[in-house]
Amino acid sequence: RSEAQAFGLGHHFHLIAGDCHDKRNGIWEILRQLGIDDRTSVIYIGDTVYDIREAKLAGVASAGIATGYMNAPRLMLEEPDMFFYSLTDFAKKFE
Repeated sequence: RSEAQAFGLGHHFHLIAGDCHDKRNGIWEILRQLGIDDRTSVIYIGDTVYDIREAKLAGVASAGIATGYMNAPRLMLEEPDMFFYSLTDFAKKFE
């Protein structure tokens, strides 16, 4: 949450969860907590291929971001629905 605030993105998120071991169930739990039934309105953004895979398995849009553990070419091999090189790029997409 503090990183999202530092980039001026905090207002874009209702809930941020990190360090989730079972990401698919974590996504579903967040959707349940927020009362979201329409998974097409959700984007899961992550910096690993596992994030992209789990988003797809959870039935939500996947977004890769090249600011973490894995580089852009590796993330792009997973064919995410969206791709960002930074949180700033992500914010510009949703201004």
